[in-house]
Amino acid sequence: MDISVVIPAHNEEKALPYTLQALTTQSSLPTEIIVVANACADRTAEIAERHGALTVVTERRGVANARNLGAKRAKGDVLLFLDADAIPAPDFIEALRRATEGRERFIASAPSRADHWRFLWTAALINLVMRVCRLSNSGVIACPASLFREIGGFPSVEMAEDYAFMRRAQLAGAKYLLLRSHFLWNTRRMRRFGAVRTLAKWLEVWLIPSRRALRYPPVR
Repeated sequence: MDISVVIPAHNEEKALPYTLQALTTQSSLPTEIIVVANACADRTAEIAERHGALTVVTERRGVANARNLGAKRAKGDVLLFLDADAIPAPDFIEALRRATEGRERFIASAPSRADHWRFLWTAALINLVMRVCRLSNSGVIACPASLFREIGGFPSVEMAEDYAFMRRAQLAGAKYLLLRSHFLWNTRRMRRFGAVRTLAKWLEVWLIPSRRALRYPPVR
């Protein structure tokens, strides 16, 4: 199984090295790592190249566009989308291979662990909602490249593009999978805007479709 990791990155020179280091030291290595540096004003692209990642540079900002650009360059038959600050556990790629072996139509995500003790309860709540509602967790999504192309990639909306993508995939018959591994969740958004405010905005987006086109201050 060839796995292409696609990482959208907007001004992520501080977080990206940790994610790339985690990917290049996996127990089972991915086939390729693609970093899409979108509208960056820092050294994101330089850092990606230094770590051996295939680097795509675009002046157009937007995580959905960045993921779609990366997917177009990918050679793997399975796509794994990771946010630039989502650090996968050492067995993450191995767990993905185990869970999806022999499956033709699937959409997968993974539980998270918070990087700060203050937000352990938040991570637990998000993991529960994700499991019950069959959602993605912090933009961590894996699917066959053929399914990605079939459903047209990520929609160009301001936020909750991962929510829409997951739903579209499941409506197309993809089986939802939760990997038996995890990633370290960067809680900088929680620390910046507050856990209650951020969770309330997420719930608003999930429950009220008309609100999904609205933006709140982005971090990535």
